[in-house]
Amino acid sequence: MRHYLPLNALMIFALSPSLHSEELTSMIELKVNCPREASYRFTGEMIPVELELLNAGQASMAVPLDYLQARGPKITLVDNHSGKEYKVKRGPPQTHLVDKLQSLEPNQSFRISWLLVPGDINRFALRPIDITVKFAFDLTPRVPMPETQFVTTQLHIVDGRLGD
Repeated sequence: MRHYLPLNALMIFALSPSLHSEELTSMIELKVNCPREASYRFTGEMIPVELELLNAGQASMAVPLDYLQARGPKITLVDNHSGKEYKVKRGPPQTHLVDKLQSLEPNQSFRISWLLVPGDINRFALRPIDITVKFAFDLTPRVPMPETQFVTTQLHIVDGRLGD
């Protein structure tokens, strides 16, 4: 039988060698949804996405949801033609929100709306646009980098301006 620890317990005991990142990341899933259409075609405009953090575990989790929403996801663009990567810049972290933990019950989710900016895509990707967008959230923002636990998902975007 597998036992899970709430996030705040993991944050306190994160340096313990007996805890593994798979425990937390197997409980929280990250999904990306398209509010407008089933597939993403880049037309030179903002691309709205909805990121969903889902508690797929059997126990309630304490998560800094306000911090994650204010900070936003880590975003990496990967050009599928060249394999080059570009990390999208984010604003400064709202550290005062890190300790404000909220309960995420089993099968409950939290949605964060985000916009992919066309300038980031245009200045980075080769034409025709064919990129993979990798999204990641740091579930343990107070934990040192080697023990940091991320949930990730990705999205494929292709050029909708073919023939330009």
